[in-house]
Amino acid sequence: MEYVALSAKLPADLATEFKSFAKRKGITTSMLLRELIESEIKKPMAKYVAGRNEISYRRETDTFSWAIVLDSGERIEMIDAANPEFLLNLQKMLNLAIEERTALIGQKEPDSIPIPSKITRRKEE
Repeated sequence: MEYVALSAKLPADLATEFKSFAKRKGITTSMLLRELIESEIKKPMAKYVAGRNEISYRRETDTFSWAIVLDSGERIEMIDAANPEFLLNLQKMLNLAIEERTALIGQKEPDSIPIPSKITRRKEE
């Protein structure tokens, strides 16, 4: 197998932090960089899929389960046994994030949707 060297320019503080992190792991910076590159390459690329959230309440344990069911039929278990407090906190945080987004995009009407900026851009006359 033939090996090729790669390099990257980093800010000095980030390079120092990277070297320190590798030392704490007990490996060289080259080994750490190789590990990171290999792990990133092995990750599947993001793909767009359709599906729906499915949340169910388990009376016997007073917990909730959350799964994402893709239109392909694949089921991805997200949380197996979340307590009610966890979901209430999650709901609160989701509402705050959605309110922030609504303010950012300037949504005023509850039934309006985001419009791609490409459509709304106009050439100066």
